Amino acid sequence: MPQDTVFDLPFPLRVNPHWDAARLRNLDWVREHGLVGGERSVRWYSSWDMPLLAAYGFPDATGPGLDLCTDAMAFFFVFDDQFDGPLGRAPDQVARVCQRLIDIVHGAQAGHDPCSSAFADLWRRSTDSAAAGWSTRVAHEWEYYFAAHAHEAINRLRGTPGDVEQYLQVRRGIAGTALPVSLGERAAGITVAPAAFHSPQLRIMREIHALIPEKCGMTGSTSKPGHYDDR
Repeated sequence: MPQDTVFDLPFPLRVNPHWDAARLRNLDWVREHGLVGGERSVRWYSSWDMPLLAAYGFPDATGPGLDLCTDAMAFFFVFDDQFDGPLGRAPDQVARVCQRLIDIVHGAQAGHDPCSSAFADLWRRSTDSAAAGWSTRVAHEWEYYFAAHAHEAINRLRGTPGDVEQYLQVRRGIAGTALPVSLGERAAGITVAPAAFHSPQLRIMREIHALIPEKCGMTGSTSKPGHYDDR
């Protein structure tokens, strides 16, 4: 897509007024879980301003809800960044890395690596007092997100996806577009009844939301902040 394309959206731009406080808490969080290392890595991560991204995406979230979404944005970008190097061309290793995180969703204890520690914390906070239906649905969304990375590694290794439909299935997985919407429900304190969630109107809206990154050429594999060291 041309970079000078202008989208005319008939909605006012809104930003969460609490994002500055969330920034400080988020920086403590990424340090606590080892998602960033020394000061150079911290400055690199901070320059991308994940809290501001969350503030635009979740303008009505407050307190723990905004912190949850901010930390989730940080996790998405730092987690995906590790596959931009040699690891991203080793599907078997990617599958093992991601399986450890999938296991956390299904009740396993977190490992000692930064991603496992950070994700276990996100999963615990997001599911605490959540409706059983929401937790079940989001468990599948996380599983799809993690598992898709191994298939992206396969595509990298062979240099091309199998066909358009296979490519889109992988891309939808690694983009994780359903997860921010679901986390937004928790941040806003909303419980969507099954009859409403599975209504054709809402399902179509969510499908359109998932298609936007595909049409705009955006995935979770864009340039991202941070790493675990001071590279």
